[in-house]
Amino acid sequence: MSWYRHYFGAAILFSAVALSGAGQAARDVSVTPAKTGPRLEILVFETEACSYCEIFRRDVAPGYRLAPIAASAPLRFIDVAKVDLDRIGLARRVEILPTTVLMRDGQEVERIAGLTAADTYYVLVRNMIAKNE
Repeated sequence: MSWYRHYFGAAILFSAVALSGAGQAARDVSVTPAKTGPRLEILVFETEACSYCEIFRRDVAPGYRLAPIAASAPLRFIDVAKVDLDRIGLARRVEILPTTVLMRDGQEVERIAGLTAADTYYVLVRNMIAKNE
């Protein structure tokens, strides 16, 4: 029975030391406040029957999602056939698919209508985000 006490005593001591060290480290670290700027989001309006939308999903969206800028404005797809667009905060109707809309705090601020090459798209979106941060 003494080896049980030794084993559990050591385990309890180790846990106490680890927890007290973690607590000290947490108190010593200064926390950077969260970004308090506007909430940005990229909405891409599409529909299932749109071949240009498929190309966008295949050629453009994956690169955007991997780019550091995606952290500033995450990308979300909206199927125009399944959503009431009047409730989204758009400045005007979506007439061309795919249409990319930069939303700032729930309201449209800029858009890119139609499909563009990936490199051009990234430059346009980066500029839109930089103007609206």
